[in-house]
Amino acid sequence: MPVHAIAAVRAGVTEMSDRDAGPAAAAEVPRADRVRLRRAAHVGDTMRRTRQRLHQAVLDVPQLCHIGHFADSDWDFSVEVEPVPTDYAALGCNLIGALTGVDELLAPVGTGHLIRTVAHAPGGALICNTVVPGERLLGVALQRHGEASLRNDVVRRADTALAVLVDDVRASIGQSRQNYGGYDLTGLTIDPLTWRPPPAGGNLDQLADAILRPADLQFVAVVRDGSTIFTRDVFDHPAAEEYFRVRFTPARRRDFYLAFAPRLGPHVRRLAGIANVAIGRGMSRLILDMQWGAVCYYRIDLRTYLVGVTLNQGAVVVTDLKSEWLSQVLPRPAP
Repeated sequence: MPVHAIAAVRAGVTEMSDRDAGPAAAAEVPRADRVRLRRAAHVGDTMRRTRQRLHQAVLDVPQLCHIGHFADSDWDFSVEVEPVPTDYAALGCNLIGALTGVDELLAPVGTGHLIRTVAHAPGGALICNTVVPGERLLGVALQRHGEASLRNDVVRRADTALAVLVDDVRASIGQSRQNYGGYDLTGLTIDPLTWRPPPAGGNLDQLADAILRPADLQFVAVVRDGSTIFTRDVFDHPAAEEYFRVRFTPARRRDFYLAFAPRLGPHVRRLAGIANVAIGRGMSRLILDMQWGAVCYYRIDLRTYLVGVTLNQGAVVVTDLKSEWLSQVLPRPAP
């Protein structure tokens, strides 16, 4: 048996070559037998338990076809289901490099580091979670013509499963949970339909006022052709006071997000270009989950997008749903 195959068996994974499993063969071979481990030479025999955790997650969660481990922007190892349609290792390196720029862009607002990213298109989603600074897991969920929404069951199951996996890896090294996506362990079975949107009517001011709340969606902006055409927030509401600090006042964070919203567009285009090779065109949902809250991006049309912000890590799900709803019902600007 070749040395690389022996190493895979020791890790509890059956490794197969691309030559052995084409589309026709894949239809006949059980999914469990098409799961393989790949690793870079520098990994050696390290992180065996982490590799086993990744392997088990791919076996247990059919919505995940790939999970890769990266140190900084270098690929270490992956567990994936054959046939493998693209080079996820290269994709992950490029994606993490681009996300580093986004993390740096968000640093001045004082909401911590980027811990979870969901890049979502009709063809699926890339989900990238931080284990500890410099160490990330990339999950891939593929589908055909899915809705780029938190309500998408395939992507949501992959997203929550990766959150559990990363927290499991963190726990193994004595780190606490980071509440990725605001899911937490108690919210993994959350029905996103439990949030009921208000009636869709009125102008943009009225629509925004209907869903902005001090405890979840706290800031919203609409950007068209690189300029902000609408913004509203509840940062000054007395109930939002606890989300601000001496150096991060409502005024300072408002000014930051007003400048950030139009600057996000070029970063989204770069991320969409990277993600395209795996999940196809049309990335219309991007979730940037920080240690403290999240930024939700929803594309409205080729020239317009919406940005929703929460500073409450426990309200990322509701903020995501509200941002999506507003992006769908707001009056469309003239061409």
